[in-house]
Amino acid sequence: DQHACCNGVCAATAPTYVSQGVVYRLNECLTCPSIVQQVAYANDLSNLNVRTTLSLLTDQEWDEPRTLVAPNSEGWLELSTSELARLFAPDWELHRQDVVDSFWIAGAYTAQDWLRLWYENGSDTVKIATLNPEAPLIIRYDRVLEQLRVHDESMYIINIRGHDGLLHLTNHSVTNIPSVRQTLYLRALESEHLVTH
Repeated sequence: DQHACCNGVCAATAPTYVSQGVVYRLNECLTCPSIVQQVAYANDLSNLNVRTTLSLLTDQEWDEPRTLVAPNSEGWLELSTSELARLFAPDWELHRQDVVDSFWIAGAYTAQDWLRLWYENGSDTVKIATLNPEAPLIIRYDRVLEQLRVHDESMYIINIRGHDGLLHLTNHSVTNIPSVRQTLYLRALESEHLVTH
């Protein structure tokens, strides 16, 4: 193997020579940012619009790895401006947490892990438990398009690694999350993990 390596991390491409030196693209990060920081990088350093999702996330730490399945701007298009404003109102804090919990999965799972699970399951769809018990992730494989889909929408950036887990970006709609549309009181009456006071 002719690739340059450092502490088990190797260059994935040939070197690029620039005026200040040599640039290598690595197969893994030497010092990985957090998953939430990776969402911020995707928003700031690309043409992706994940601003709404990013505004819901806080850069917190946890002991066990997690997987974040984050919708881009297309995932929020079914909500009106007034619905989005309501979701970010101070008295809807529990709703926001409910929404965020539906993006998080305990454990670090690659798209290949889910594809393997889909094959082993033998059914059309697989439900993946999120931190929101009422909003599982629905995974299926489209044999015609040959792609893994979340809530029947495409996963267009997958397996972005952070030091605390993995990130996948999709355009799945957030309207499958009950908290997005219902009042907190109605949600609490139906839910075991929300309260009415």
